[in-house]
Amino acid sequence: MKFEATGVACAEVGWEFRLLGAPDAVVVRNVRWLAGYRHPRHWVEPVATGLLEVFAEPLALMDGAGAVGEPVAVRGRA
Repeated sequence: MKFEATGVACAEVGWEFRLLGAPDAVVVRNVRWLAGYRHPRHWVEPVATGLLEVFAEPLALMDGAGAVGEPVAVRGRA
């Protein structure tokens, strides 16, 4: 019933709704782990602001981290 109601609601606003199945368990765990970095205790200046600036456009992780500081230290602090 929930999926049917969601499909109807999406159709009313012109959106497409598709049920694709369960996401990969590893992806779910990784996203949950990464979401933990949204906590305020991880906002370390000037690293956080630097990362926002450097990743405004797509860039490889280590290249962006290196642009802000020493890559391993940057990844662990922001």
